[in-house]
Amino acid sequence: MSDTLTTLTLDIRDHLDETAAGYWTDAEIQRKIVRRFRELWSRIIGLRDDWFKSTIPAVITLTPGILKYALPADYFRTATLQTTTVGQTSVKWVWMSCKDPRFIEGQRSDVVYSNPGVIYYDIEGVTSIVVSPLPQATLAAAMEYYTLPTDPTTVFSLPDPFLRYVEAGATADCLAKGPAGDLAYWRGEIQMAWEILLPIIAAPRSGQNNSHALSPFGDG
Repeated sequence: MSDTLTTLTLDIRDHLDETAAGYWTDAEIQRKIVRRFRELWSRIIGLRDDWFKSTIPAVITLTPGILKYALPADYFRTATLQTTTVGQTSVKWVWMSCKDPRFIEGQRSDVVYSNPGVIYYDIEGVTSIVVSPLPQATLAAAMEYYTLPTDPTTVFSLPDPFLRYVEAGATADCLAKGPAGDLAYWRGEIQMAWEILLPIIAAPRSGQNNSHALSPFGDG
């Protein structure tokens, strides 16, 4: 089940006992919804970042003489980075701090590293990837990554238990400012909603029964 931003706003209005805009405008309620949505993302990714993995890998293409490349707008953290150029797939990508003396040495333009077996990389903020040694030839790689949250504008792409956390949190945020209402109750609802989510987040991402599968490690 997925709610729209409009229906979730109406649900919260029911909790506030204000079916039409009065003390709270729709825009104010929806700002609180978005804030709680972002908070939910930060809590989940701290436990299971695979909940927010990119659906399509980003393509990183090294160009001779270029050290820095832009990352996707929704990039948060790298999951995997693998060379895809035919004949060069054995080239590995390894994270290294760009402050490391070895990283800096590899970026010198007066030193040529032909056909390196390893590309060292670092991430600057969430906007750029920088590499070492200085590329001498074109090399492409596929990057799977964990994504930043996308603020909902129409439909939430979350199952119902997740939305109940957002709903309880946004309601509590309104009541913390509003003239009436049981704030303590809704804070309790936030905690209960989170406790319901924890086993969902911790569970394997597949319900497939593999009891029949053969072990590649033998029966011993």
